[in-house]
Amino acid sequence: MSQLRFSLRVFYLEILTEKTITNVVFLFAVLARRKLSRKRRRRSIVMINTLRSVAHLQREIGDDLFEALVSSDHTEAVRRFAKKLAKILPTKITVGGRTYEILPILREGEESVKGDIVVARAREMNAHLGIDDGEHLLAHRDELPAVLRGQGIVFVFTDWCHPEDPKSVARVYHIGGDWTLGWDGLHYDFSDDTRVLRRK
Repeated sequence: MSQLRFSLRVFYLEILTEKTITNVVFLFAVLARRKLSRKRRRRSIVMINTLRSVAHLQREIGDDLFEALVSSDHTEAVRRFAKKLAKILPTKITVGGRTYEILPILREGEESVKGDIVVARAREMNAHLGIDDGEHLLAHRDELPAVLRGQGIVFVFTDWCHPEDPKSVARVYHIGGDWTLGWDGLHYDFSDDTRVLRRK
């Protein structure tokens, strides 16, 4: 077992290539066959996925940039860059097998718009979604990217009105550690955290 651990460390420190990944996958398969605990097997799968991601990154950005990225001399700069990168909101999400584009409602120079404008713009952008998509998003909320939490993003479903108030539209937002359903009257101001979704 100690020999296998040593081999894994050696593989991890080498410049990653497809052949290296194949060898690492083989070693993890050997470990799995030895009936390791479920927790250890899960850790092994995470390690394989990490190695594949690192190899992909190296191929995409080139050896020189990759070497600069992983250099211990640049750790602090990479950490600052990664923190900024983590705050960049995605423009597309896939939840429950459905893919959506995330579209802002406001245009340049606007701070807010009334709800009737939100509805009109959602229609223009073919993003006038209703109860089916709203409930689908809530049913699969655990698949929503973590970066969307705590950003104040509100997904508005302009074709899903409150059963007792046709002048209120549904919104899905993150609060108290979970995504939840709420309602906004069309007479309210919708600010720059408002997003609509367009099915792809």
